[in-house]
Amino acid sequence: MVQGSQVDTATHAELANVLPGETAVRIAPEVLLQAVERLQAMGGTG
Repeated sequence: MVQGSQVDTATHAELANVLPGETAVRIAPEVLLQAVERLQAMGGTG
């Protein structure tokens, strides 16, 4: 599951492959970087 601020209608319209019932959210870059760091610390690839 991903949690973030929902994108506006214009941005959503620019996205490809958003299926019916799906939405798009913005994820802060810091959140993604922290997730990669945690994965790497656990021995995962990233």
